[in-house]
Amino acid sequence: IKIDNMTKIDINKMLFAVIGMLELSETELLADIIYRKTGGNALLVNQFIKYLWDDGLLWFSFRQRCWKWDTKTLESKDVFKNAADLISQKILFLPTDIQLALTKMACIGSQCDITILLLICNWNGANKNPPRTLSKLDIAVEEGLVRKNCLEYCFAHDQIESAAYSLIPEKHQGPWHLSIGKKLLSSCNSEEEIEKIIFLITDQLNRGKLSMKEEAEHISLIELNYRAAKKAISSSMFSNASHYLKEGINLLEKKHCESHHRLWISLYVSYAETEYCNGNFKNVRDTVGSIIAHAKSLDDKVPAYKTLCLCVGSVKRKNIDATRIGLDVLGQLGEHFTLKRSFVSGFAELFKTKLLLMGKDVDIIMSKVMEDKQMLVIMDLLETTSIYCPHNMVPLLPLRIIKLSLSHGVCVNTAYGFAFYSGMLCHVGDVSGAYKYGKFALDIMQRMQARQKYCRVYSCLYFGVFLKTNHMHSCLGPVLKARHEGLKAGDTLHATVCAALYCSIAFRCEKKLASVKQVLTHFKREAKVYKQEAMWTPAIPLEQAILNLMGHTDKPNLLDGSAMPSEKIDTLISNAKSDDAERLLCVAYYYQMLVAYIFDDLELAIKMVEEYLDLEYPLEGLVVGTEVVFLYGLTSLAQARKTNEVIWKNRGHESMRKVRKLAKDCPKNYHHKLLLLEAEFAFTAGRKNEASEKYEQAVTFSRNNQFIQDEALSYELAAKFHAEECNESKASQYYGKAHDLYVEWGATSKADHLRENFPF
Repeated sequence: IKIDNMTKIDINKMLFAVIGMLELSETELLADIIYRKTGGNALLVNQFIKYLWDDGLLWFSFRQRCWKWDTKTLESKDVFKNAADLISQKILFLPTDIQLALTKMACIGSQCDITILLLICNWNGANKNPPRTLSKLDIAVEEGLVRKNCLEYCFAHDQIESAAYSLIPEKHQGPWHLSIGKKLLSSCNSEEEIEKIIFLITDQLNRGKLSMKEEAEHISLIELNYRAAKKAISSSMFSNASHYLKEGINLLEKKHCESHHRLWISLYVSYAETEYCNGNFKNVRDTVGSIIAHAKSLDDKVPAYKTLCLCVGSVKRKNIDATRIGLDVLGQLGEHFTLKRSFVSGFAELFKTKLLLMGKDVDIIMSKVMEDKQMLVIMDLLETTSIYCPHNMVPLLPLRIIKLSLSHGVCVNTAYGFAFYSGMLCHVGDVSGAYKYGKFALDIMQRMQARQKYCRVYSCLYFGVFLKTNHMHSCLGPVLKARHEGLKAGDTLHATVCAALYCSIAFRCEKKLASVKQVLTHFKREAKVYKQEAMWTPAIPLEQAILNLMGHTDKPNLLDGSAMPSEKIDTLISNAKSDDAERLLCVAYYYQMLVAYIFDDLELAIKMVEEYLDLEYPLEGLVVGTEVVFLYGLTSLAQARKTNEVIWKNRGHESMRKVRKLAKDCPKNYHHKLLLLEAEFAFTAGRKNEASEKYEQAVTFSRNNQFIQDEALSYELAAKFHAEECNESKASQYYGKAHDLYVEWGATSKADHLRENFPF
């Protein structure tokens, strides 16, 4: 807790309250002296007043029945440079054994377990009578220097800890830490006991390493650092892990690359992996370079290449470089792929996989577990490389994972292979098959206890498949959990994908735009911390669309503002085109299409639809693909009424056919959209009664399925229909309801637009 410095008035009020003088003015002079001596530092004020009492400079006069002090003597007292100086003086007045305990405790840190303190202080009889021994520290507790919390002692302030530590001569600090570390290590009777306090032991020995004389001691400390790093990694403490690994690496000598090669490689590989998790990509590249330069075999290099692949792929416009790295290593392991493979070969492999899986359930697939070490390495590389493959190669590597799982046994990567296969089936329209094998993926992951794959598998499944089979609101929790699991596993890339996916779904589901914006802002900062801006880029158009709806831009129909300024749009699009990364284009076109339609810029909305459909690889996931179909239908039917051209009516009918298929697979997500398209189609065809009925149904189902923006849109389009039919009363009523829902959602700019363009 940060506490600001006290003012002279604050100190005077405190003195007046504690001393109990008759008038506030009576303590002003003392407050002034204390303020000048301490600078108002709260801890220093407290300790200085205690110091005055201890030194007899502040006393209670029983004769005069009030507190007294000698102003001249107080003025002559030395001004302490900081709280540590003052507290050091106070500690030196304590008994010697208490001084020793406080300085030893300061070596440990801000707090110290009682059993540890007894051990490092060498107090005689401690094991027989610890309460009596520890009672010595009651003096320090009474003086306000430490606090006792159940089974540990804590310094009352970090300045007190610093003061205690400063009492150890600098030349003795290293030997003290070394002695404490050795004592802690020797007190452990098993590996389990070492594991419990591995961080404490390693920290002490690291601080005393300069006092080590024997090489064996250095090697032992290197191993302890590696062990501490592994424990830190298991708890997702990646910065701590990097610290321990760096300490171990700094202890290595040139000769150790030969004499302790496996330890040398393990340290460097783990350091590269943790630095990737920390977003320190330059360190990753430098470390991988060292590994490759000193590797004795391909086995030494493969983990480093995998991390390098992830690192390079996390940098914008470097996906193809990451792919080449992965494919090159796979080729050396006997798995040969070429970047020139066509989509035809991908669909051929999909068909072959379907045949291979015919008649096989999860139990059959799980009947054999992969044990071959090289095959396990291949499976891991296939999965990693597939993340960055260009579109024409995307299916080949995950399908190869499934094929190898069937022939050599399953492993943790098998779950990802089936998750990706599920997505491919969804892409070709086999939603029921996609759902089946999506469940396979989750079942395999659970049986293999592959929690490190949780984020990757879920991001794959919820990117498309489960959004077409499960109620969209029910997807929010699992996607958020997947992001959390990804961060725990160090998979910052897919954690960022899940964060962007969560925001995309929340935009459709949440009742308040402001809450979506708040979460989006948090995840955006997080992506920057982990250097995953490239993975976050598709969320930028969503952020700008939200700002448009909330009224934070002058031209709400244009995707141009603080999140996505116009001068950067061309750069983003040119980067996407040049890198064959059309995902950004798909998302940008969709959200531009959305705000253009919402703000009645039909011409721009249609232009964006056509731009989207002209893309070579339109996006299926992130909610975008299905929403484009819906918007294409609405814009086409609006244009049909405007121009009377049959082509637009036919396009609206085609969109309605596609949404009907979506509604059949998941009515909770799409039935209300189908009803709204049917209402618009009936309106266009002149079937007034049918249109009126369908609008009412669209409103009801939107509300029942908790899609507030679609309920608002249904009311708005129904109002336009009734206005066209000159039913002013009903049109006014529906315009009002639409306006209120947009306000409730937080789309104030849209609500204002509706009010300003009210036709009556």
